[in-house]
Amino acid sequence: MHWQVDPPFTRLLIAVRRDDLLDAVPDDWLQQRIDASNRPLETEIRAITRALHGTMNARSVAAVTRAIVFLPYSVTRHYAGAHRLPGWLADDVAADARWLLQARR
Repeated sequence: MHWQVDPPFTRLLIAVRRDDLLDAVPDDWLQQRIDASNRPLETEIRAITRALHGTMNARSVAAVTRAIVFLPYSVTRHYAGAHRLPGWLADDVAADARWLLQARR
């Protein structure tokens, strides 16, 4: 698992929400771009879910998503204003994600 904070991107995460960027329901073109951008992540989530749980169901997918998407995202938002991240942070987030992935097995 690789995780790192991109300072300009994290400032963007703090400043705006996805819904702030969209003033209406996305048109077909934009929705296709959003779907294409999300597809690699969704593919990885499904692969990890199958590898860990041997099945695909909503609960298993949600557990994997919490560990590999929501946890790093929330930590990134929390530390976004920091000038320098603690040296131990990436290792701790990876360990926490692994623990969450193992806890649901």
